[in-house]
Amino acid sequence: MDYSRQQFYEIRRNYQTFGSDGLVDKLPGPRGPHRNCVSEEIKTAILEHRLAFPTHGPVRVAQELALRGIQVSSTGVRGV
Repeated sequence: MDYSRQQFYEIRRNYQTFGSDGLVDKLPGPRGPHRNCVSEEIKTAILEHRLAFPTHGPVRVAQELALRGIQVSSTGVRGV
């Protein structure tokens, strides 16, 4: 089955410990939303501005939103 001996014993141990749920691959990494995500209101404002002015880059969008009282960095705009 193209598994090494060590992988086989790990799979067997997981099956014996957790049952069939132990066979599902568990991806490493953080769970849930990233803590640096912008709020939904800011996301909506960014997307509305981008639809109205498609030629504006992230720096210009961040500056225009700052004039409206919405604080977001150009990197945050680019992430959205």
